[in-house]
Amino acid sequence: MNPYTKTEILESINAHAEQFTAFLLSLTPEQFFAGTPEKWGAALQTQHLSQTLGLIAKALTIPDRLPEAPATAARRLSEIKVAYGEALGGGVTLTGNFLPTLESRADAAYQQEVIGTFKNTVALFSSNLEPWSEEQLDTLGMKHPLMGLLPAREMMIFAVYHNTHHEVGIQKFLNAHHS
Repeated sequence: MNPYTKTEILESINAHAEQFTAFLLSLTPEQFFAGTPEKWGAALQTQHLSQTLGLIAKALTIPDRLPEAPATAARRLSEIKVAYGEALGGGVTLTGNFLPTLESRADAAYQQEVIGTFKNTVALFSSNLEPWSEEQLDTLGMKHPLMGLLPAREMMIFAVYHNTHHEVGIQKFLNAHHS
């Protein structure tokens, strides 16, 4: 996976979402809802992905209000991984729209609801990205809270990476707590 064009980005995020939601649905509610606000398990990480991807999806609906992109070309996935790792540094304290919150229930129906929200958010992201041109992806910018102003194309590639980054986090959490 090394998406760069709009078509590649859409194919990557949708293929990952299909595989990722199947994985999440394979977890028991106990596994899915394990974790704390300090140590996120699957539920909190999935909720975080819905929140962040939802913000990007919303920004895609207002291209006329987005700033001009930086003069640099969008980085490739491998460069974004490095830049994001550096931006995370020793850790980040999330607030506001980036901080996941869940209801105080941990049943199978709520698990389906959290996963359904993620699936719907990926669908909204895809639908909102569809009308964008390749030129818009390079000429319009979006502000990332840790990496600053990025070309919209780079933000879309980041969205793909961010989902996979948190899936790895879920796997590590489960391996450490349910082995």
